[in-house]
Order: sequence, then C-alpha cells, then structure tokens
Amino acid sequence: MSAAFALVLAAWAATGPAPSAPGPVGVRVVDIAGTQAWLWYPAAAPPPGPAVQYDYEVTVFAALGPLTIGRFGGTASPGAAPAPSPAPRPLVVLEPGHAIGPAAYAWLAEPLAARGLVVVAPTRPGSLFGAEDELWQAAVTRPAATARFVAAARAWFADKSGRRPAVADDKVAVIGHSLGGHAALAAGGARLDPAAFAARCAALDEPAAHPGGYLCAVFGGRTPDMAALVPLPPGHAGPWPATAVPGVRAVVALAGDAYLYDRAGLAGVRVPVLAVGGTADRDTPYAWGTGLVAAHVRPGLAHPVALPGAGHMVFTARCAEQPWLVGLVPFGFCDPDEDRRAIQRQVADAVMAFLAPRLFAGERPVRP
Repeated sequence: MSAAFALVLAAWAATGPAPSAPGPVGVRVVDIAGTQAWLWYPAAAPPPGPAVQYDYEVTVFAALGPLTIGRFGGTASPGAAPAPSPAPRPLVVLEPGHAIGPAAYAWLAEPLAARGLVVVAPTRPGSLFGAEDELWQAAVTRPAATARFVAAARAWFADKSGRRPAVADDKVAVIGHSLGGHAALAAGGARLDPAAFAARCAALDEPAAHPGGYLCAVFGGRTPDMAALVPLPPGHAGPWPATAVPGVRAVVALAGDAYLYDRAGLAGVRVPVLAVGGTADRDTPYAWGTGLVAAHVRPGLAHPVALPGAGHMVFTARCAEQPWLVGLVPFGFCDPDEDRRAIQRQVADAVMAFLAPRLFAGERPVRP
C-alpha cells in the first residue's frame, strides 16, 4: 500500500464509528423483479458444509451466454440464515462491468457483508464481441436500469415471506466497476454530457495514439442515437436529465467511466464519491475516469485514489492466481505481474472505511 493511500485510509476510518467486527457471511443467487442477482449478507452462523465456489463468468458472444473462464473459492456459506439485527442494515448495490458476471466481485462483496452490509449484485446483459455497439447504448440505459433495480431491491427486501435480511431504504450505496462505475456516478447525480465528450475527443491531436482514442471511436458520432434512447427534446443543450437514485448516500466508482459526464455533468453529483483507478488502465484511462471525478465533483465530495501500475481488470476476480487463463483468454483479463490479491485487500479496506461513516453514522447527501 502506498504511503498516500495509507494516510487516506486512516483519515476515513477516523471520521465515524466503525461497524461491527467481521462475522460470517451468507450468499445466495436470487431473482429480483426478473433480474438474477448475487446476494451477500451477514449470516447467523455458517451451516455445515463447504464454503462457496465461484465461477468467474464473462460473456464473449451473446448467443452463447456466459463463459466460465475460471473458478475460485470464497468464504461465504451458501444458503446461510441471515443474522438478526436490531435495525435494518445498509444496502449496497454492486454494478458489474460490461460482460462480467457478478461473482467476479466476491472479493469486495464478502468483506463488506462480513462488516454488516447487505450487498446485491445484478446480472447485466452485454458481450465482449459486439461491445462497441452495446456500449453506447448501455451508457444511456444502464443508469436507468440501476435506478429501477434499487427500487425493485427495496421492495424485494421489504417482503418478509422468505428469509431476507431487513435493509434501510435511506441507507444505500452504489458501487460499480467500469460501465458499472458509470452507473454508480449517475446514481449519485452525475448527468450525461456527450457534447462535452465530443469536444474532448476533438481536441486530441492524434486520437488513435491517445489512451482515450478507443473511447472516442466507440462513442464518436453516436450522440443523436444516444439522445433518441432518452429521448431528448429537439435542440436540447447542456447535460442531460439526471437519473439520481433517492436514498443513495455514497457511491464508489472503480475504474468508473466518467468521461461521458465531464465537467458540467460531474458537477451534478450530490453525494460523496470514492473513485479508485489504476494508473496503467488502458480501457478507462485514469485521467478520463478517476481523474475527472477528482477535478469536477465538488470539493469535499470527491475522494480519488490512484493505484500505481494497476490496470482496468484489477477489480475483477483474482484470475492472476490461475496462470492458464492468461493463454486461454487473451483479452487483458489477467496480468501475471499484478499482485491482485494485495491490491484488492487494500481496495476493500478503503471502500469499507469510506462507507462506514456514511451508512452507519447517518451522513446525509448534499442538497443542490
């Protein structure tokens, strides 16, 4: 852990009461309003039997469905009974990256649930091949889908016909990776501004040689198509309408796609944001993700953290521990030089330290 990272982590930890000591975690796959989701929660006690084994799933071709590219063990107990709680627990919605299965984020969900949070991660459509056509559409539709899922999750947890932990409607955080981070920022109040992104791309001397040039190619010229999905009235100028989610107190963007919001769009964020990005990220360059959050989310709300030398997929399953994946899946999912386990422990600690005073102590969103 870098010295700067350690200092930030210590400062956050001192700002509010810590949650309870780590305890056992339960895990289930559930259906919430037609969306399959992974659910992690504090458990009463681990039942007899082995801990969960997770499939690391990626959708390469939409027609084939998710492909398992690795398997790894967790600490959660499948089907464990929820632990009793004197008050409803905070809820975390964890939005996965494009084409990545929710179980890939168990490294983060398990320690959050062990400290008293209920974490639910929806399965999202998307594939690696054909992603360029999917991404510009998902940039518009995923934030709205996140808002709908939060509402559906609240209703699902309120139904006590099954063994479901009680959650607090007004103590919600949204965490997301990559495109999921884009949705998390929108949940906190960020507003799309494709015109500003187009101007950013137009200012590049050599777009093909710039780290963000790929993004300019994906979204360039798509503004009218994106606007038709909203839809926007003819002649609309400036940032697009917000899709902020009521009751959200904090958001976490891991390699979050902030470039489509830019200066004016990010000024709409009204909740604290922890933005974590790798300085070697080639998919969402640090300057166009975490760096934009640091520059344009209002002072006091933006909490940026840089991971020196880390890439875009450092926030997914620890596939670097399974070297055969490097040759099998040549998409940059695994980097044998990354100490992914250590980085993810640090990030999980930082996320918990960031969320604790906001979800357990009652910090309120900033009003416009």
